[in-house]
Amino acid sequence: MIANWICVPISNKLKLQNNDEYQLREIIIEGLLSIQAGENPRVIEEKSLSLSFHHLPEQHYLNKEEVKADG
Repeated sequence: MIANWICVPISNKLKLQNNDEYQLREIIIEGLLSIQAGENPRVIEEKSLSLSFHHLPEQHYLNKEEVKADG
């Protein structure tokens, strides 16, 4: 009974976090491969932003103003 109340919800939360981290790593790898291929930095930025908007949960979204403010 304790397993159903405590362990199952924790397991579900860990699975979601693992999925988020996996998707973030995929985006990072795509960016690194694009840099290595010599793609234009603006194209890389647009690709990474479009991937992040489609794959990451709402809490990870960055708007363009925040990205540009960071450099």
